[in-house]
Amino acid sequence: MSIAEQLNKVREKNVKERSRVVIFREWIEEPDILFYSRVEEAVELFQLYHDAAYERAQKYITSFTDDQSQNSRRDRMTDRENALLSKRMKLLLETLTPYTLHEYVQVILEWLIRRYRIDKYEFDYLVSATIQVPSIHSAIEMFTRRNPFMNSAVVSLLQCRCIPQLIGKDLAKNTLINVCILKPLLHIEGNKDTAAYAHFLEKVSESLFVESGIPEEVVCEWVNSLMDCRRRMKTQASKESQEIVKRLESILIYIRANHELIDEIEAQIDEFSDAPALPTEAVVDSENVLYRFSTLYAHFKETAEKDEIMQEYPIEFMSQLVSEKEEVPGWLDIIKDTIFTMPEQEGIMDFLLEKTGIATLLSTDARYKSLAKKNPAIDVLARIEREAEGAELKITKPALKSFYGILPNRRIEAWIFKKVSKYSELKTVLSVLLPVLSLETIHAEMLKVNDWASAVLFLDEAHVDSFVKNISRDLLVSHFSEYIDAVSKYANYTPLGLSLSSEEKASLLEITRNSLKRNMTPADMLFMVHLYVDLGAQIEDLLALHEKISLFPEEERKRPVKALLSVLSTMRGDISSTVLRGIIRSLDAFDVDTTISLLFYRTALSLSVSEFGAFIAESILKADESESVEGKMLRCLRKDNVDLVSAVFEKYFTSLTPQEIMHVITTEYIDLLAAGLTKAFIHFDLSFQQDIIRLSMEMEESGRSALFDIISKNAPYAILLQSVIPNSKHSITLVLDTVLSAFIDADSSASLLAQNAEGAALEALLLEKLIQARKMGINESVLCNWERTILPMPNIPALLAQLVKKAPSQIVRGIISRYLKKNLCPTVLLFVFVQNQISDSAILSNILKYNPSPRSKVLLLRSVLMKPLKNTLPLVFTILQDKKSSLLRYYIQSRLKHIVKCVLAQKDTQGLLVTKIMCNLISREKNVMHPYVPSLMSLVKKTKKKMLVRKLSNINLRYIMEVVSDNTDMLILKEYIQNKLSDLEPEDVKALTSFYINRIDSRIAAKTLVTLFEVIKNPQEVWTEILKKTEGYTPRFINILHCMSKSDTQGICMASLSSIYSRLESMLIAALEENTTSEIVYIMKKFFMHEKSTLITISRILELSLLIISNHKSIPGLISALFYSQAVNNPSEAEGINHAVLVELTKAEGNRKTALFNTLYKMYAKYPDFITRILGQSAPYFAILLESKDASTRKKAEHLMKCITSLSGEDPYKFL
Repeated sequence: MSIAEQLNKVREKNVKERSRVVIFREWIEEPDILFYSRVEEAVELFQLYHDAAYERAQKYITSFTDDQSQNSRRDRMTDRENALLSKRMKLLLETLTPYTLHEYVQVILEWLIRRYRIDKYEFDYLVSATIQVPSIHSAIEMFTRRNPFMNSAVVSLLQCRCIPQLIGKDLAKNTLINVCILKPLLHIEGNKDTAAYAHFLEKVSESLFVESGIPEEVVCEWVNSLMDCRRRMKTQASKESQEIVKRLESILIYIRANHELIDEIEAQIDEFSDAPALPTEAVVDSENVLYRFSTLYAHFKETAEKDEIMQEYPIEFMSQLVSEKEEVPGWLDIIKDTIFTMPEQEGIMDFLLEKTGIATLLSTDARYKSLAKKNPAIDVLARIEREAEGAELKITKPALKSFYGILPNRRIEAWIFKKVSKYSELKTVLSVLLPVLSLETIHAEMLKVNDWASAVLFLDEAHVDSFVKNISRDLLVSHFSEYIDAVSKYANYTPLGLSLSSEEKASLLEITRNSLKRNMTPADMLFMVHLYVDLGAQIEDLLALHEKISLFPEEERKRPVKALLSVLSTMRGDISSTVLRGIIRSLDAFDVDTTISLLFYRTALSLSVSEFGAFIAESILKADESESVEGKMLRCLRKDNVDLVSAVFEKYFTSLTPQEIMHVITTEYIDLLAAGLTKAFIHFDLSFQQDIIRLSMEMEESGRSALFDIISKNAPYAILLQSVIPNSKHSITLVLDTVLSAFIDADSSASLLAQNAEGAALEALLLEKLIQARKMGINESVLCNWERTILPMPNIPALLAQLVKKAPSQIVRGIISRYLKKNLCPTVLLFVFVQNQISDSAILSNILKYNPSPRSKVLLLRSVLMKPLKNTLPLVFTILQDKKSSLLRYYIQSRLKHIVKCVLAQKDTQGLLVTKIMCNLISREKNVMHPYVPSLMSLVKKTKKKMLVRKLSNINLRYIMEVVSDNTDMLILKEYIQNKLSDLEPEDVKALTSFYINRIDSRIAAKTLVTLFEVIKNPQEVWTEILKKTEGYTPRFINILHCMSKSDTQGICMASLSSIYSRLESMLIAALEENTTSEIVYIMKKFFMHEKSTLITISRILELSLLIISNHKSIPGLISALFYSQAVNNPSEAEGINHAVLVELTKAEGNRKTALFNTLYKMYAKYPDFITRILGQSAPYFAILLESKDASTRKKAEHLMKCITSLSGEDPYKFL
């Protein structure tokens, strides 16, 4: 047997052992059809020895063990059918429980396991029914270990090894187990087995109820079951029934002593609690018998009272008398009285055979004739014993028949054969007594035989084995033909068991062949088949027998063919398919049964059959044809012998042609071909493999998934992926679901994706099919599930890089995006893309969003900078966004010049992006970009983006000032100063002040200088320097000062004019006197709004302003600024201004009045908080204005009132 065949055999055995409980391991290979004969015998034995139990459960036993039970399949029953069957099965198991120690009952249980799977459906009851049988519990425990899904409450009971003490402790944990083992008490009858079961329960109870704390349900179950059984047993008068009662009472007393029961139950138990306890030995306790006999015998010796001991123990009494005959006067008379008065003769013959001479002594008694008439064997024994006195015994058939009652007995047998002196007497003796002779006597007498005529007298069907073992070897060989003639008519074949040389075997085989020449019956042929095997015949010799078998009438061929196949199934060798099929085709399809089919397939499995593929194809394709022998055999084995058929098909699968394979795998018998297809598939050509896979996909789509299930579990995944049917959504979905399901398990995923070429190729195929599936428009949720498994594979980044390098489609871009969104490593992806020199800016930018490692960013930046940045400038900006990476910072510092050069080269086309990059570079480190200030200034001029100007504050001021050359540069510097004003050092302020004073004629310089007044500590020096620059208070100075005043939004610069106020005031008064509106008016207006001193004299300025107020529009603003200045610094003066304006207003007419009204509007608007202070003094004037005859004046006055109300929140009318 090859290693593969040995492994298959072990695998088949393991599957059988794992699939069910195996009680008899020696019969595990025996098919159900052969095992059934043992079941029939077991049922007969159970009926014989336990008739009461059999009658009670007869309908269940008959139903579950009849011929129909061989076809039972619980897995094909409905739930309701299974429930009804389970109910009847549990009743049967309860009945069998006390008898499971017997092997024939265990055979019945084995059958129920095989056909009704009680180890699956009635597991609890099977365990409880075999609670006394350690071997079965060991088998069940092995089954539960191999099938961890068994999760029953009684599994723990298997650990107790049927030891009552351990069982008692386990019963305390679960009520269900107690119910199962107590239910048999409802049905038991009084016999030895049930008494033993009660004894077993008693031992269990001793450990169960040893202490309190047992659940109440358990106690109640025991008490109720025991009391019910006791009441029933009390009605039976048998000795065993009374013993059971004692056992049950003992348990109840024990429970009563350790647990509280209801008063009624306790009273009932107390009534029998004083009864003597039954010994704890076996059912019939030999020690008690001995004690009773010893007591009676002692009483006899003392009183000579023998009636009681003669009645109870007659045989024991007589044996004791013979052994002590010297001490007992009249012992022979007592023995005679005992024998002649015994109502039953049981045991007398054994006693007389043991005690030689007693029979002779009995023959002298007058009562002997009556005894001899009842038991002729006693008379024969007496005559044998009298031979010593010269009595003769004539050997005749009537005389010999009288020995039937006392044989076998070697002493008597030896005496008989001493009488044999010639062949005729030997023939008479053996013809009568051979069936009852002991084997030892037959052996001894055959050793004396030296001729065939005498030896053959010892030969009958029952003693063939003894004959073969004891006959002279040479005698048997020399008369082998006669032996064949004598033995061939027997029903059963007995092996020769002789140690023969090859030459002797060949000689005997030739004699056997010669016996074939005469006409033979089927029975003779059966014998010849087995004899051929016994003599070591080759396969060719056995096949020659088939020629003889084929000559039999068709209805007589079945048994010989069965015998021939049975022999061939155990042999090894080669045979033609034509010859083997010829054997089975000699039968009619009607005669083919399960046994024939089983033997044929076993023969095919044992032998090497050439061209057997045609048989497989024909069996499957013609399985439904009633006239086909091949199909009939397959149907017979389809139910219960799938493993055998599958093994045969597996062995010869490669002998099928491709066309036959394509036909048979489409049938319903694919499960039988699974093993063979699996084994052979890998050896097929790739094209044929793909044809099979595509066929399986088409079948799966039509609802027949068996073939694809087989292929998908065994075909390489790469071949599955390559076999996808083009443009078939179902095909690609099926394959991807199948392949990817293998990647759910982490271990299998690691093995499938080993870092080698095969793993990379598999991932490439998966990615390719994923892209195809997206093109086909498969449901998005399904695609996402696939991507969840495919994208984390190790080679996917490299495969994506290759696809992008060729032509990045929108689908590939989407896959990359989902790769990143699934939190997969962006670093790996970026590394691979850099290695493959991918320059797709959009894809790379997408990867950078997910923050790959600094090293990968540096590599990408280096790769990008090696080429023009026309399309990759956004990548540079994205990479530079990472300011935390020390590695990136170091690289930028080392390559800064090159980076700036490459980036600035794109300023004409991508100015904004270049600006952002420059801002990033500037902000990285202080002054790191100072060598590139001219380029940066140029970039600002070109792009006009203030963001870069703001970033220039990271560069030292002197580097900026050095490159200022025109107004644009001055504007940039101004922006720089505004951004860094609070951080300027005194030296920087001084340098800037000098810088702008030197360029004070420039409006930009003048305006920027205004900004610096916030940080200038000595403004007077600045004004002094400016005056020097403008040569005093010249129009040039006034013009510069006017420009500065316009840009001074905060008033810091204007407030600093207090140091030169006197000269400015003189210039203002001069301008007012000349009735001109020069720049000095605007300057002083700004000054008054921001100055904070109280030294200003306002009388002259106010007087002159009121005189020319209607001539110049700027005068109301000047007065309002002056009012604001005094309201803040000198409120009384502000009241004076208000009063003066109101006085003039009441007198004014025309444009002057309008100008004065405007002056009031502006005054109040400048400082609304001051209005409430001046309302009191202003009320009379308001009243005059409101009561004016001039409608225009009243209207303006009313408008003024509204303005006052809105500005101050006060109602001026209440002051009137």
